[in-house]
Amino acid sequence: MSLNNDTQASEWEYILSEGFKRMLPDSYNIETTSNKTENNHGADIIIRIPGIVNDTYVIAIQVKDYDKNVGKDPVDQICKANDYFLKEEDAMLIDKYLIITKAEAELNEDLVNYAKEKGVKILFAKDVKKLLSQMARAFIGDGVADY
Repeated sequence: MSLNNDTQASEWEYILSEGFKRMLPDSYNIETTSNKTENNHGADIIIRIPGIVNDTYVIAIQVKDYDKNVGKDPVDQICKANDYFLKEEDAMLIDKYLIITKAEAELNEDLVNYAKEKGVKILFAKDVKKLLSQMARAFIGDGVADY
């Protein structure tokens, strides 16, 4: 039994957002979005970071529970954030991530190259396991093994 294989797509956003809340500073605002607002900006999780003079910086994250060959659509989806946050919230988008919980980078070289061109960072299954270990350490301490 493994978290990665037994977790349903809809649960990943909650797990990751709660993990980010544990490992990032309290001043960061971390939220999951609804399908209605996600259509506007392409993000499942939004991390808002306060600036020094009423500025807000945003990290937009798209989460997919895909395996094998992913395709380019998720990158295009998160790229909606490029204009949205500046126009709608007067916030500066500083990073875009695509988290793919089950797929491997080796099977998605075209996607990796496409994401680089678009300025999107991708976390594949191996990276997700490392991220979950970091989150667990933040939650219960440093006695958690790396995967």
